[in-house]
Amino acid sequence: MVSWLAAWPLMLPLLQEPPPAGQGPLASRIEQVLRNLEQTLGDPLAGDVMWTSDLWELRAALLAADARLALVDRLLADTPKGEVDQAVSDLRGARAEGQRAIEAVLAEVQQLRLQVGMAALAGGREQLQRRLQDLSARATALSELS
Repeated sequence: MVSWLAAWPLMLPLLQEPPPAGQGPLASRIEQVLRNLEQTLGDPLAGDVMWTSDLWELRAALLAADARLALVDRLLADTPKGEVDQAVSDLRGARAEGQRAIEAVLAEVQQLRLQVGMAALAGGREQLQRRLQDLSARATALSELS
């Protein structure tokens, strides 16, 4: 019974529906980066960082922002050249900024993964938990604004 109580956070993904796979231009990269982080955090030597729900929120938010990029790509592809040039230019600029923002969060996820190794050596699991929560909140804001 005690082992089940200790392992329940690892079972949480089994109880939740996974977020739908994104169809955006960065979906496969998002999945790979987050899969790598999930494997690192799931390693018993990584410690007891409570990460499951934060990782699901981060994945869902990044995939939602990426899906919006896919929508913009479809809109740009369907717009005839020479029509509404200023709006097309503005949309391309906003799209580029949205992609840069997603890529910046992915770079921070990579940094967080490396910090797990440092925490395993020197401690600091609470800081890892806060950083993951911050990244999740940042990605959620990104998905709402993009």
